Amino acid sequence: MRQDLRYALRSIAHQPGLAIATVLTLALGLGLNIGVFTVIDGVMFRARVEQNPDSFIHLSPEYRYDHPTREIPWAVSMRDYQAFAAGTRTLSDLAAWNAMRVTVAHEESSILGMLVTCNFFRVYGQVRPLQGRLFNTNECLPTSVSRVAVVSEEFVKSRFGGDSNMAGKTIIFNRVPFTVIAVLPAAYAGRLRGPGIWIPWSAQPLFYDGRDFLHADPARWLTVEGRLSAGHIRSEAASELSVIAARQDKLEPGRKTTLLVTNGSLGEEPSMRALVFWMASLVMGALLLILLIACTNVTVLQLSRAVERRREMGIRLALGAARGRLTRMLLTEILVLSAVATTLSLYVAYLSPGLFKKMLAATPDTPVFQMQPDLRVFGYLCLAALTSAAVAGLSPAGEALRVDLLGSMKAGEAASGIGRNRKHGFLISAQVAMSMTLLVGAVLFVRAQHRMFSADPGFEVRQVLAVSLRKGVDATTASDIIATIPQVKSVALGSPLGQGEFGGDLEEVRSKGQRLGTGKQSRVNPVSGNYFDTLGIGFLRGHTLRNASEAVVSQAFAQQFWPGRDPLGEIVTLSAGSALVVAGVTRDLQTEHVGMSDGPILYRWEDSGSSADSLVVRFAGDSRNVAVHVRQAVGRLDPDVTAVPKTLRNLMDENAERITSLVRMVGVLGLLALSLSALGIYGVITFAVSRRTKELGIRMALGATRTRIMHSVFTVGFRPIAWGLAAGVVLALTVAQSLAKFMRLTPVPIDARDPATFTVVAILLGAVALLAMLKPALRAAGLDPVRALRDE
Repeated sequence: MRQDLRYALRSIAHQPGLAIATVLTLALGLGLNIGVFTVIDGVMFRARVEQNPDSFIHLSPEYRYDHPTREIPWAVSMRDYQAFAAGTRTLSDLAAWNAMRVTVAHEESSILGMLVTCNFFRVYGQVRPLQGRLFNTNECLPTSVSRVAVVSEEFVKSRFGGDSNMAGKTIIFNRVPFTVIAVLPAAYAGRLRGPGIWIPWSAQPLFYDGRDFLHADPARWLTVEGRLSAGHIRSEAASELSVIAARQDKLEPGRKTTLLVTNGSLGEEPSMRALVFWMASLVMGALLLILLIACTNVTVLQLSRAVERRREMGIRLALGAARGRLTRMLLTEILVLSAVATTLSLYVAYLSPGLFKKMLAATPDTPVFQMQPDLRVFGYLCLAALTSAAVAGLSPAGEALRVDLLGSMKAGEAASGIGRNRKHGFLISAQVAMSMTLLVGAVLFVRAQHRMFSADPGFEVRQVLAVSLRKGVDATTASDIIATIPQVKSVALGSPLGQGEFGGDLEEVRSKGQRLGTGKQSRVNPVSGNYFDTLGIGFLRGHTLRNASEAVVSQAFAQQFWPGRDPLGEIVTLSAGSALVVAGVTRDLQTEHVGMSDGPILYRWEDSGSSADSLVVRFAGDSRNVAVHVRQAVGRLDPDVTAVPKTLRNLMDENAERITSLVRMVGVLGLLALSLSALGIYGVITFAVSRRTKELGIRMALGATRTRIMHSVFTVGFRPIAWGLAAGVVLALTVAQSLAKFMRLTPVPIDARDPATFTVVAILLGAVALLAMLKPALRAAGLDPVRALRDE
């Protein structure tokens, strides 16, 4: 082994350029893989706690009812939480929290904060505040009237310039003064949502427009997490808490609870498991393609070196060396290079969490994830490094030993080029095919984002403002005031579907003869009669709403409930028991998924302005000027309002902006694959030209023109590229269809069979390949035949 290692080091020193190219190429492929794997492991498969994550637990309940309900499916009620906390023996701590919207002082937009129990900080790892103290028991009692808050260092820096004496000062949250009692480090694991605001759960009614979940309202609103007692495991906690949940079910007739206890990671959450699996598979699949392309490049480099070493290997074999011994010697060389590349990759893995956090710095609602490399990361790195070394080293080792002993002893060997070396041609074809797959994916995401920015949802979006009203503001009075603004054409009660916080509720709707519980789920949007004219939603049949006994349905709703029949005059019953007569049918809208119908929608009469929480305002002129006037109008009823209304187009564009980071990442991977392929093609063609020097010299001596020589190089070189493009189309189409299937439930519209995408990518790859071949072809055309023949 020492001899193999010494030989490997001497061989590397003899060809430093080749060694550096091999190390950098492998380090790039391994570094990207290990870096992204570190992030995926931290975000999707690890608990968001720093201290003792093995003892951390997260409650994930699943409820089944024998009647319709609008409760949050994964949350826990106050009553159930208190029963779990009082009855558990397998848990040392059980905390609860809830994410809510917070308006800070007079800022225009709200941010996310957290309502927490007093032991929340202990569950997430007791920290010593930078300033002040944490909540005491009295401040968290349901009967407490304390108005105290804990904020993060990040929050203080962003709004108060890093005030070193923040503890004891007063901040206005949702029009209520709170005293800051502590400042926590910015990277605290318990900063799950928003920039870091923690308020005792006893203040809950202040953030839910007076609804009291602590005493009067049995709503499910809490996320529950805790710590295992010493000597207990999660399965024991799950069994114990399931018994308590069964007792609690008896207090709610018709409810049956299935309780799952997880480690708190997204990957173990039942509702997220499939999404996490597909997201991790897609991202790592793209990274593995990059690693394969890098390995292919290294293989091409090592194959070129192997051909040059055939004479050396022939002499060693002639002197009695065993092929197995020589194979081990050659593999040791690539393993040494792989070890150096792996060391560089560890540095990339160390930097990756910081780079990821910087990338998401503009997203204030991003939780703090624990992304330090762990044993899983190092295990993946070792596996990837060994696999890469094997892939990149076995074929060149075999090529170096594939020698004719008699021929290898002669002064030279027959010239070889791509056309005569199937292995080189296959590797180039594989590189092109993999690069095309990544580029197609990148272009599909770019075009998807473009379609999101330019989508037509089926109604007016540029000249309509969405106005959100807080509880206590009468919508009818607000609409009357807004209507007096000169640029305003009309004001309607209701909200457009699919626009972030705006949108109708899912509700059971029954047709005539159906019993409760046997109906179908549909969007129900309460609107005023002029809602359709305000938004410009076209009617297929019938007329708009005229009174509370009528309903208007979408085309998809009519087809689902009465296929092949006239829906006008049909009767539908809502979950509350009210029966409505269908008076009109509208065109389908496309607000949630570009190019896809929103599905069944029922519009009912909004007869109480005080219960409406949103308006749509049709206007003429400049949107910014009208938005300011609308805010001032609403301010007459709600003096503390700060948010400026936005056009529906702006809201749709904000949704499209959310995938910008994803588009950039996929685009970078595609360009990286393109660059690696271009380098691989350049290397192979350069090597092929050098091996054909004698042949090309003879051709030129016999009268071949430079154009003819260049044509020969391009013809031979482009053949494997053409095969790679053909294979790439098939592979990319398969991957694109899987991608479209996965993304169909997201707002991102992937068109797997977009001919423009495949055409553009094929032309781009072909052009880059031709450019990569240009320099070697010019070099071949510039050969001096006399010197070429003399050198050979």
